[in-house]
Amino acid sequence: MNVKRGYAWGIGGDEYLLIPGSAWERPALADAPQGAVRPDHPRVDTLALVERFWHGGVSGDGYVHRIVEVVPNA
Repeated sequence: MNVKRGYAWGIGGDEYLLIPGSAWERPALADAPQGAVRPDHPRVDTLALVERFWHGGVSGDGYVHRIVEVVPNA
């Protein structure tokens, strides 16, 4: 499984982060929290270190973002 790790803004959950937008519109994962681009969406509330992997098209565009660690006070 090809897994990419980095920081991203999204809609927080207990285990997964929902990042609005399709795969080709979504910002790349950032190497540091301050480099993460916040999507223009009213429900975006969480900055986290995530692992992005292909899930086979079951959830929207096929990518899943598992939360590794939430960045506090973001």
